[in-house]
Amino acid sequence: MASITSISRIAVKFLQLPQTGFLAPCLQNVAAQQQVRHRRTKHWDPKWKRLRKEKFVKMEIPNLNEDVKTMSQDEIKSRMKERGLLPPRPWLERSFHISCTGGVFEPYIPPEGDGKMSAVSKEGAKQKFEQLEKKTKSMMAIRKIRSYDDDFEPPEFAGYAQDIYIDTHNTLAAKNKYKLREIVTERAYPELIHNVSDKTIHWKFLKSLEPPRVVHARCTDVISKDNIFAQVTVRFHSQQILAIYDRFGRLMHGSETIAKDCLEYVVFEKHVSNEYGVWRLHEKIIPDWMPPKSPAYITYRVDDEPPKAKEEKPEEAGKEVTKADEVQGKPVNNNLLYEKRDEREKNDPTGFRDAVIAGLETAEDLEGISKFLDIGGNKLDYRRYGEVLFDILIAGGLLVPGGSISQDGEKPRTDCCIFAAPEDMESMRNHEQIFTRLMRRYKYLEKMFEEEMKKVLIFIKGFTPLERLKLARMTALWIANASIPPHVLLVLNNEHLTKDGLALEFLVEVFVTFKQEKGTAQLVTILRKGGLDQRLLDFLPINKRSEEHLKAVFVEKDLADIFKLHKAQASQEAKRELTQLLIDDINDNKTTKDIINDIKDMSAKSNIPEHEVIGLVWATVMSLGEWNKKEELVAEQALKHLRTYTPLFEAFTSTNRSEMALLLKVQEFCYENMNFMKAFQKIVLLFYKTEVVSEDSILKWFKEGHSNKGKMHFLEQMKQFIEWLQNAEEESESEEED
Repeated sequence: MASITSISRIAVKFLQLPQTGFLAPCLQNVAAQQQVRHRRTKHWDPKWKRLRKEKFVKMEIPNLNEDVKTMSQDEIKSRMKERGLLPPRPWLERSFHISCTGGVFEPYIPPEGDGKMSAVSKEGAKQKFEQLEKKTKSMMAIRKIRSYDDDFEPPEFAGYAQDIYIDTHNTLAAKNKYKLREIVTERAYPELIHNVSDKTIHWKFLKSLEPPRVVHARCTDVISKDNIFAQVTVRFHSQQILAIYDRFGRLMHGSETIAKDCLEYVVFEKHVSNEYGVWRLHEKIIPDWMPPKSPAYITYRVDDEPPKAKEEKPEEAGKEVTKADEVQGKPVNNNLLYEKRDEREKNDPTGFRDAVIAGLETAEDLEGISKFLDIGGNKLDYRRYGEVLFDILIAGGLLVPGGSISQDGEKPRTDCCIFAAPEDMESMRNHEQIFTRLMRRYKYLEKMFEEEMKKVLIFIKGFTPLERLKLARMTALWIANASIPPHVLLVLNNEHLTKDGLALEFLVEVFVTFKQEKGTAQLVTILRKGGLDQRLLDFLPINKRSEEHLKAVFVEKDLADIFKLHKAQASQEAKRELTQLLIDDINDNKTTKDIINDIKDMSAKSNIPEHEVIGLVWATVMSLGEWNKKEELVAEQALKHLRTYTPLFEAFTSTNRSEMALLLKVQEFCYENMNFMKAFQKIVLLFYKTEVVSEDSILKWFKEGHSNKGKMHFLEQMKQFIEWLQNAEEESESEEED
């Protein structure tokens, strides 16, 4: 067997040798086709070939008893290298979740004077133009938000944001921390609850002075491009009530009876890339030009009263304790010290009055009075007796309920006051400067002065007519110089003042004086700011509470512009009531005939002309629809919706002016709602077929009565229909001639 194997090996080697002769090609083919047997027991990786061929492998067993604490850093490193270990990292990686951003990215910058600037003024127009320039980024951000939330619409979101805003404040007032974490971000939560413990908060949302609106929108990515956060800034102009009490029940800030106008810019945030993200309140933007808030009243903790000691000896009762006694180490009667302290802390307005009157009597002129009051704050307790001080400066003494002067003491009254001053405006301005300097020197008196004026105005029935005249003129000067807010005048709306006409008489004198000092425009501004423009009728006696009497009084005093403002506000209020009446009637499923009768009665009662009524009807009817977002479907949906209310429209388009007003309202609506741009011609055609608008009104609209909003688009859309109307008119004329 071995010989056969050796012969075969020799034969193979022979065939592999270079051959010559005619048999060479054949022999080479045989060698190339020779099959070779390969071993399949070899390891696939020759890396450890040397170790595998060894019978045994020598391994170094680690010393597990080594004490790492006794080894140096180099020894530790060498041991780790020998064993193939990596050094430990100095940190521990943990997963984390970003639920909100740490601030406001690209915050909105409110225009100065927002809420006060008129849109028709030069400054107001400039602000509008700047807002349009910045609107592009917001539109891009809104488009980004819609890529995650298809139903996002800025007008609808503004109302939703207002609900979150109100819910947040109510929850904060109720101190429900668990619910508060759900509606505000982690960024806003600590700022909201800061310094709220041991406080009682009374907050109430009264009404919106302007509808909330989205003014700013931004989107940004955090860490990765797919992790998107959206922030939307909403402008709120509302009327609210806020009162904060400390743990002892003392008022620290605000009032539960006085409503204040609030202009706020609130940022809402949502993690839009998160499927379960929700809109939450994130932060409030406070403009630099906004006036600072009034400081809270400072309260102090009163030390506990010491226990009563034993009765002192008679000879010690009248002995005063001096500083020298304490320094020299003489025995001190502690009971006497406590009694002295109690005497100082006892409320003594009469003593304060006597000290102030004594100082005022020494002054020779108004400048001397001002200097005395400036220096007197270092010795007299203005912080405690601030209202008493203002009683003296206004009426000359302590006012008691009813408006009379308290007669306690030797010198209960002084002539260094407003009531004793001449009534001419020059003298009034000089006295007003005393109050201005005093409150600039002692800022804490500003809030006291506001509360004092509310009390004094209630007492005007107890003053003489000349004193009321002087007080009214001074009140106008104080309001003009921002010493008191205009809403202080609302306290005059009291039955015992209105029934005798005192409230109206006082109010008219304030308006006349203010107009002389600042002009009509400023007077209109403070009326709106104080909420007086809508409540002028409330100051009239009940038996004379009518528009005619109010007009007669204001026209007589050259305040016709104020009456026009009142009429405009009353008209707006009547329109709101009419709109609400229409909504209620439709929701109650009343018949069209009943709805028409209700609207006609209300419009006749409120003197709303028909061309304004049709605009309100159109806006209300269109607000009741839930419109499709697809442009090709919304036209048919709108026609179906409007066809139901064509009898209602027809009832309030009896004149050409009303028809033109309706066409303009349709044009403006289609322009402002992009999905309706192509539906304009179809809506007009529906109104034409149902005889809501006439042919003449449509032609007049096309020629000269149209608005500039979307002018070219809508005229092109109506061109074919107008040509058809003109041809039909020409044919009818030719038939009549024949």
